[in-house]
Amino acid sequence: MGRLHDAVHLGLIASEARPGGNVTGIEPYIAGLPAKQIELARKIVPGARRIGLLTNLEDPKGPPQATDLEAAGKALGLTIVAANASRRDNIGNALQALADEKVDIAIVLQANLLLISSEQIATSSLKMNLATVYGYREHVASGGLVSYGVDLRWCYRHTANFVDKILRGAAPGNLPIEFPTSFWLALNLTTARALGIDLVHFGVVTVFNIMIGLITPPYGLLLFIISAISGAPLRTIIRDTMPFVWAMIVALAIITFIPETVLWLPRLMGYKG
Repeated sequence: MGRLHDAVHLGLIASEARPGGNVTGIEPYIAGLPAKQIELARKIVPGARRIGLLTNLEDPKGPPQATDLEAAGKALGLTIVAANASRRDNIGNALQALADEKVDIAIVLQANLLLISSEQIATSSLKMNLATVYGYREHVASGGLVSYGVDLRWCYRHTANFVDKILRGAAPGNLPIEFPTSFWLALNLTTARALGIDLVHFGVVTVFNIMIGLITPPYGLLLFIISAISGAPLRTIIRDTMPFVWAMIVALAIITFIPETVLWLPRLMGYKG
């Protein structure tokens, strides 16, 4: 199993810890990732209220992602507009439907059809002046704007570990399902300039988001590092860092919606972006 979401729900395995049968592998889709993609979309287009979804609901990975994105959008009070593409020749019409609905930015689902059509999606989106967010950086390499998600190359390479264990006699059903442990943020500078996105402002906003993520419970990596080095309980560290988290969230809101707060100095020094 290489790129499949929620194999338990699909009935392919008994559990992620002990799959059973003859199935095991890597699940590259991570719960909570759609919410992060919506967050990224709103940083690229500050004030975005209408978020488009380019879907492929025929792909088993499609419906769960669409559901998660719609739920995340609803929680933020956003309007989610979906357009489905079941074949490659539907993609242009689906993107045009999103543009006609005047979405502020579009999120492209992680689906096999959409991945192999990455160049077509990037070209069509740019012609429509439609900013796009992806889950695979392969889209960005083909001209898409920005991606945040797992590294497919790691997934493919790591699959070889399963092959090795199985060839050495391990039963597939006894090998736990594994998940990627790192995420990639990729940006196509040429596309960003073509869409009129200020790279300095986008870079500062992105760095702030990463900084907040590193110290925000329950997954903030720096919280665990500080706890391991200092010996202080994690609960205490979380309590003591929360004032800084809230201060950074306020600062992030200011620099997101008032770009001049970060651009005045670069422009004073001759920046023309």
